[in-house]
Amino acid sequence: MARRNILEVVLVAFFVLVLVSLVVLYRTGYFTETGAKLNREVRTMMGTYVHISTFHRHDDFIKKNIEKAFDAIGNVENIMSIYKEDSEVSKLNTAQKPGRYPVSDEMWYLLTVSDEIHKLSEGAFDITVKPLMDMWTQAVKEDTLPTDTQIRDTMAKVGWDKIVLHPATKEIEFTVEGMELTLSGIAKGYAIDRAVAVFRKAGVSNCLVDAGGDVYCYGKPDKRDFWNIGVRDPIKNTRIIKVLNLKDVSVVTSGNYARYYKIKDKEFSQIFSPKTGEPVKVNTSVTVISDSATRADAWATALMALDPEEGVRVVEKNDNLEALILSTLRGKLDIRKSSGFENYERKNVSRR
Repeated sequence: MARRNILEVVLVAFFVLVLVSLVVLYRTGYFTETGAKLNREVRTMMGTYVHISTFHRHDDFIKKNIEKAFDAIGNVENIMSIYKEDSEVSKLNTAQKPGRYPVSDEMWYLLTVSDEIHKLSEGAFDITVKPLMDMWTQAVKEDTLPTDTQIRDTMAKVGWDKIVLHPATKEIEFTVEGMELTLSGIAKGYAIDRAVAVFRKAGVSNCLVDAGGDVYCYGKPDKRDFWNIGVRDPIKNTRIIKVLNLKDVSVVTSGNYARYYKIKDKEFSQIFSPKTGEPVKVNTSVTVISDSATRADAWATALMALDPEEGVRVVEKNDNLEALILSTLRGKLDIRKSSGFENYERKNVSRR
């Protein structure tokens, strides 16, 4: 009889422990919740609007994690922004060159990813183009195109081949005077990945983080199988030409139609070819799908600097990467895409 009582006590304790564990998992969002409501907040960060959306039943819990996600984005901005004088990248840009400089773990991560994509994109992605940005910004102020001499002199300070990374000490070495970095083609994607990581860690089953059109679709929205993301026509940008069904991937679009330089009433892209020193001319927009927003952001920038056929060829050589490349040919839209891109497309999209 005593043995039976002990067994009953053990079983009761076990079931109480299981019940408590299930309640904890439920309250932390571990399970997908039916009847969850949309929680959505927007902030102005990184020079754009950042939207965070998630379906969840517990207001206090999810609001706390949305706040943490925005904090994560803010931390990346404080490290990577060239517009903040005390950011890590700004301090690197004002450091005496040539020279070697230790960097933070986050900066090191972005430097190594930048190195990787520079190689895979055959030199199309290059974070050393800031001197070109500065030169063209000054040209806009003066409303005068840069001369060939100005471009040549500026290009002497540009090129990833002039950078040396030292893994043992996590140092970056600048080998040429006047070199500067811009992370504008990769940092926003990294900030999105850091925000999504907050929700993953908290056990939340879904979220959508949208930073100025650069998006990560984590999990799936309530009562649907996918997040639906529209791709705009760069010629008539009020028109949606494709709708994508996305889950657990990022989609990033780079283009000339939203932001551009204007000199003598002529528009120029804000994305530069690291090979010519001039704004890219061929592509109007590039949309990239990848399992990482960091990489999608960098690849969208890189593919803008390649002609459409070359871009598709490079994409096909890389795993976990699809792209839609749009260019204008005699006033008409020319569409090129990688072989797997259509797997994400929703059929029968209205093109009004």
